[in-house]
Amino acid sequence: SSVVLPLKLTGGRLNYDSAVRTARLSGVISCYVTIDEMVQAVKESGMEPIAEISTIADNIYPLTYKKSAYQFDDGYTGEWLDNAYEAGGKPWLSPFADDAISYLTDIVDELTTAGVGSIICTDTYFPPFREKDLGYIGEIVQSEDRYKGLTDLINTLDDKAKSNGGRVMLGVSANEVINSTAEVFKPSEFGNMHVVVNISMNDFSDKNMNEVMGMIENKTEKMQIVPCIVSAGTSDVDANIKALEKLGYDYYLYSYY
Repeated sequence: SSVVLPLKLTGGRLNYDSAVRTARLSGVISCYVTIDEMVQAVKESGMEPIAEISTIADNIYPLTYKKSAYQFDDGYTGEWLDNAYEAGGKPWLSPFADDAISYLTDIVDELTTAGVGSIICTDTYFPPFREKDLGYIGEIVQSEDRYKGLTDLINTLDDKAKSNGGRVMLGVSANEVINSTAEVFKPSEFGNMHVVVNISMNDFSDKNMNEVMGMIENKTEKMQIVPCIVSAGTSDVDANIKALEKLGYDYYLYSYY
């Protein structure tokens, strides 16, 4: 009944012709089909569009809008890079930066205004900071509560989506949920928000779908689970869908790679 459109890719490229001014000026647009045209095509096929956007794993936008990146705490060095510039170091969008929050909010506003009802937010994580990086950037990434930068961002985007009649869904993997390894995954911060859990049964060779879903349900508190079956083929998808339906899940996704 729905189709997922990957509209903001890991790294920062946009897969549609955005009218957001800063997106156009930063050179992130890699497709010249508008979101209105995409939504129309999907709805004419009898389906509903869902957008998927990579949030802060973005190394392109902050090349132009440097204040959207992590900054050195000394106040004069400027934006932090994940390696030396000569070695290909890149800036990252920072969930603590007003410029980054504004940019992502503008994208959510544009998509939901165009008729996208749900947006899956992925890649909401911190870069692989080294110990010295934490010292360079300072307290915002050293604090035990730094996860709030991630959760507050998702809630801000959800508020914007809701203002246009849409919603944001947090995207994480089953392993991250079960092992509590994703800093953004704090169910108490999200209430009954939907969480899209990507499940590759190859990661659970000794478990069946019922057992995996039981482990996920034990971790998600009030969040509403949207299972997403990730598969290399179709052989196991039907059996896993039947298992989900027997568990009472009538809303699920599947993805082939």
